[in-house]
Amino acid sequence: MFSKKMKACGVSIGIDHFGRYLESVEYLAAIKPHYVKLDQAFTQTQSSTNQLFTITLANIAESLNITVIATGVKNTALLERLDPMLIHAYQGFIHPPTLIIEDELQPQR
Repeated sequence: MFSKKMKACGVSIGIDHFGRYLESVEYLAAIKPHYVKLDQAFTQTQSSTNQLFTITLANIAESLNITVIATGVKNTALLERLDPMLIHAYQGFIHPPTLIIEDELQPQR
């Protein structure tokens, strides 16, 4: 499988817009990514339904030891609503995308 070969070469694999389409959940088992980026639709409107989906998707990823990144975090109020036990990193206007696993990118000694 392509993703397995890429991982063997040291490439980190991720799924963007995770949760937007149901098939992305199926990709977790097939691709086994290093991280998923929750679709911003889940983080921008924290209704009770969105919170349920966010928690469920984050728990699925967490159970597979996959880093969970919230996208579309536009302000500190949204950031404060994110559960740090479920969301490992975030990006948005208040925090642009960065490498989240910098020590894995360093040469092995």
